Amino acid sequence: LSIIVSANAKLVELTDLLVKASELEGDIDGYHSEKMDLSNFVKGIVGSLSRQIELKQLKVDREIAPDLFVMGVASKIQFVVQTLIENSISYTHSGGEIVMKTEKVDKNAIFSVTDTGIGIPPNEFPLLFSKFYRATNARLVDTEGMGIGLYMSKQIIERHKGKIWAVSAGEGKGSTFSFSLPIVS
Repeated sequence: LSIIVSANAKLVELTDLLVKASELEGDIDGYHSEKMDLSNFVKGIVGSLSRQIELKQLKVDREIAPDLFVMGVASKIQFVVQTLIENSISYTHSGGEIVMKTEKVDKNAIFSVTDTGIGIPPNEFPLLFSKFYRATNARLVDTEGMGIGLYMSKQIIERHKGKIWAVSAGEGKGSTFSFSLPIVS
């Protein structure tokens, strides 16, 4: 019975993600954009994930610049920030380090999360933000991921007139995932 309950929960989660993904392929005009401080938003999400961070005994540094106002749909931007941070937590070994940063660069607010985790094989970068794609080393570390979070994050950020990207020195050398959004006054 417990196996059935667990499988049902995973099916519900997958269905919910697929519905959200199909919504993203539609039009963003129906969403309610609002002015928000990206830095405060990030602080709140980091706080909500503190238990996961403690369980893995990760060292977390925050370099949060104040007053980075962007226009966006709060629930959508929250999804992106949470996905990037949760991935960083999942793919960083116990005792590793994660650095979360917000900064102003030109007319953009940049959020980035850098970790000392499993890194990204160079040949897998072109597919990284594809629907249902997971890097080979990521599948070995976390067998339950669905490969939809980064795809959805890219769709959200691009619909908010921003950019999303990742860099890594290679497998076993950590990675940095970042996005930018235009700053509003």
